[in-house]
Amino acid sequence: IVNRIKHEGLNCVFGGRFFEVGLGSNKGKAVKILNELFKLNYGHILSYGLGDGENDTPMFEAVDRPLLIQNMNNRWNKVKVKHIARINGVGPQGFQQASALILG
Repeated sequence: IVNRIKHEGLNCVFGGRFFEVGLGSNKGKAVKILNELFKLNYGHILSYGLGDGENDTPMFEAVDRPLLIQNMNNRWNKVKVKHIARINGVGPQGFQQASALILG
């Protein structure tokens, strides 16, 4: 079915539990737009991206500090992004660990 979706000109990326289907957009494009808006209004910003799936790769590439949460198998997805921090913890526990790291 993934090949059929791609054949129709749509993007299809696995996000851990579900497939994301879209038409040319991704989390990275959205983050870039938000970062630019924040910079216009506040000047210098520091952006973080928290995620656990392949579909988060564009977002990780668009932020200053990418944080990769463990997946349901207690492993990290094979995301190839420079300077990515790997956070111990699955699901909400992992996101809590990442938030604590950010907030100090």
